[in-house]
Amino acid sequence: MIIGLVLTVTKESNHIFTQWAGQERVEMFPESSTKFFLKVINAQRTFVVDETGRASRVILHQGGLDRGGGECMATRVN
Repeated sequence: MIIGLVLTVTKESNHIFTQWAGQERVEMFPESSTKFFLKVINAQRTFVVDETGRASRVILHQGGLDRGGGECMATRVN
């Protein structure tokens, strides 16, 4: 994990987007309430929810690798 790397997730109308700091915004598409995939690259995102149902971290799946499963890839800031 790279310290300080920021992943922003936003919702506009019925669309959900993900964006790494300094990169273009990319739309995500739902597979379930916690699993999403990207169409522009072969990548998926799994959001881990806490007991209140809020996303507390995200697991990134890309290129046969899962990042964020054992270590914390991204945590909720606000």
